[in-house]
Formats: sequence, structure tokens, C-alpha cells
Amino acid sequence: MRDNFIQCLAETLKWEGGFSNHPDDPGGATNFGVIQERYDEYNKDRGQPAKSVKKITKAEVDDIYKRYYWDKVVADSLPSGVDLVVFDFGVNSGPSRAVKYAQKLVGTDEDGVMGPVTIKAIQELSPDLFIRKYMDQRESYLRGLKTFPVFGKGWLRRTTGIRAKGLSLASTPLHTQQPIPVPKKPEPFSLLEKIIDIILRLFK
Repeated sequence: MRDNFIQCLAETLKWEGGFSNHPDDPGGATNFGVIQERYDEYNKDRGQPAKSVKKITKAEVDDIYKRYYWDKVVADSLPSGVDLVVFDFGVNSGPSRAVKYAQKLVGTDEDGVMGPVTIKAIQELSPDLFIRKYMDQRESYLRGLKTFPVFGKGWLRRTTGIRAKGLSLASTPLHTQQPIPVPKKPEPFSLLEKIIDIILRLFK
């Protein structure tokens, strides 16, 4: 399957600032959208000592987003544009919730795991329709959060931007599929077959 990760990550990172530790943000200390708790988990998984998320590197940021978000929503199997909106929702509100909202939209079991049944149902739906309905659901969810009065304007600017970019990508895929090459006719493997092949060509 195609891999749009780098380009979708670049879009998501437009909406993630540098280091912050807002008292009303339940995520606590955050850098490039990566919360301290996630960074601690990442370092533990790699057998590395814990350190402040202030010290996170660009390579670590990319790896964390790929490992804990992009792969969790199986974004490589989603249509262009759809991959962005599901991935970005997962970054903002958790991969399981992002998948559950996708499952709710397409009518599959809402278990929070992006399996083959859900992927097939998403692929069969118009990407444009999916993106519009999915982003409507996301905005409704955000409006219901108790911190919406504090962060709501920024969240909605983000969802507006992600919606527009997703629709654009759905209309112009990031990667066009290359046509499958037609295999050449195998060469005859004996002198007799070569002669027969020449004769047949003469009488075509």
C-alpha cells in the first residue's frame, strides 16, 4: 500500500506548537504535540532513561507519530485524505477514539481497532463523504468537552484546516498508483518451439 505518512505528519505538525505546559491542558507538558507521558512510554519501550519532553528530537517525534498514531489507525490502508483526518483525530484525541468514530460512521463494531472489516467499509465509501461526516462528528465531540471554552477556537481552526486539506487530498491523491506492467510473452525454450513460433507469426 502507499505510504503518505511524511506528508500527512507535516500537515498535522502545522497545528502542533513547540513546548507548552498549560494548566488547563490534561495532557500536561507537551512538545510538538507529544505529551510527557507518551515520551516516557516511548523511552521505556526502547530501554532508554526518562527525560523531559523538552529534549525530544525531530527523529523521535517522527517515530512516535508513526508508531503510536499512524500505525495504530492503519492509515496506510486508508484512502488519501481519509488517512489524514483519521490520523489527526487520533493524534488529538487518541487512536482508539479516532477509530471508534470511523467505525460508527461506516456501521462496523465500535471496538476501537482498525481491522479489515472496518477498512473495507471505509474504502467502499466516498472519501469526500467520509471526510465531511467524520469531521462533523469530531467537531461535535470537541464541543462537548469541558475545556472547549478554553481551547475551542484553536481546535476548530485546526479541524477546519484538516477538513479542507483532507478534501483536497481526496481529490488529488498524494501518490498515484502506477499501472501494473503487462508481462512479456516468454521466449520459446527449444529450437522446435522457435520454428513453430515463427511459422505462426507468418500466418497471422
